[in-house]
Amino acid sequence: MSYIKVLVTVALIITLAGIAGYAGYIYLAIKTFSDEVVNIVENVEKRVEVESVSESTAMYKNPEEPKHGYQAAPVVNVKNESYFVSGNDRETLCNQINVEERRVEEDRVQIGYILSSMRYEYYAVLTLKGYTIGDFTVTTDSVITVPQWTSSGGASDDTKNDWRRFKDAVVAHENEHQSILVENATEFVNTLNNLGYYPTETALNVAVEGLYDAAYKQLREEQENFDEEYENEPFQHFCENH
Repeated sequence: MSYIKVLVTVALIITLAGIAGYAGYIYLAIKTFSDEVVNIVENVEKRVEVESVSESTAMYKNPEEPKHGYQAAPVVNVKNESYFVSGNDRETLCNQINVEERRVEEDRVQIGYILSSMRYEYYAVLTLKGYTIGDFTVTTDSVITVPQWTSSGGASDDTKNDWRRFKDAVVAHENEHQSILVENATEFVNTLNNLGYYPTETALNVAVEGLYDAAYKQLREEQENFDEEYENEPFQHFCENH
């Protein structure tokens, strides 16, 4: 009988030990899972906190201040055209130039001519220093027209050579007008690149308009002075001295 009690007692102890071990295993598993959940929650909270700080920083960051405009050089548009004369002798050619295309302005003869313009556009921007010019563009547009001999067939060598000399001189003259235009447009670009700041947008607009008017006036004066000083010797040699 006592032997049976001992066996029962031992069995009970073993059973209790098993239950305790299994309970410990369950406790460790639950604790591990709980720790993982806590870590996940903490990581999420940290990430949300970082994102919130980033969003807050972006929300309250001052916007970038507008920049002063800059252009490296004017935009230059040039179109070359011709008017045509025909014939195989000097007198016939000169008569066509005189009657059809020679333009007289204040007793100056224009055998070739250039139609040109200088224009600009810009955006006003407000900076901490005041209003100034933002993105802007200065553009020149030109149409250069010179005489073109349709055919030199049957003409003498002297007539051909003199015509070539005359034509080259006309082209060079109009190209010089084009150079004067681009030079003045470049100066105007530099003026706008270094434009200062103004208390109001109206004051800025008035200043830019005044600078353009001055630049355009200077351009016209230089073009007229060039024509005044130019001696059209090739034309005289080709048409008037024969």
